[in-house]
Amino acid sequence: MYALPGYVLSLGFSHYQGAFAISSFGFTEVVFRMGIALLSDFSWFPIQTVYTSGFVLATLSVGLLTMVPSYEWIVTCMAVKGVALSMIHVNSIHVIVKYLGTDRYSQAIGFFSLLNGVMMVGIGSIAAGHFAVSRFRVMNPSSAAVRDVFSSDVEVSMI
Repeated sequence: MYALPGYVLSLGFSHYQGAFAISSFGFTEVVFRMGIALLSDFSWFPIQTVYTSGFVLATLSVGLLTMVPSYEWIVTCMAVKGVALSMIHVNSIHVIVKYLGTDRYSQAIGFFSLLNGVMMVGIGSIAAGHFAVSRFRVMNPSSAAVRDVFSSDVEVSMI
């Protein structure tokens, strides 16, 4: 999510299109979170299947995001990711209570929130920094810093 606006801009789209791609994620997550929350309280609802499917959809939507450099594809992947994360977040409560019980619920939520925060800051910052450096190289191929880093002053001689 950190690098999405920059990725959209690097493909030649506008700032507004980058913002819309993120908002498609937010909109679908809110709508589907409410729907899945309503359905998940029924006994016939397959909580574990939906929870696991959410991880599969989230992985696919992120993994396939950069495969097609089309704006419609980006918005679709972000919308699918919103659906997937709503499936995960809503059903995580049921899964935690079922397997760990209510007495350990607060510890599990605290641990997962801490883990999520560390991963978002750590991995997100690394990904955004890598994208910024890659974008700098593409946008400024003749800059002195790029020439110094990527030029080779070492001559290889065959003896």
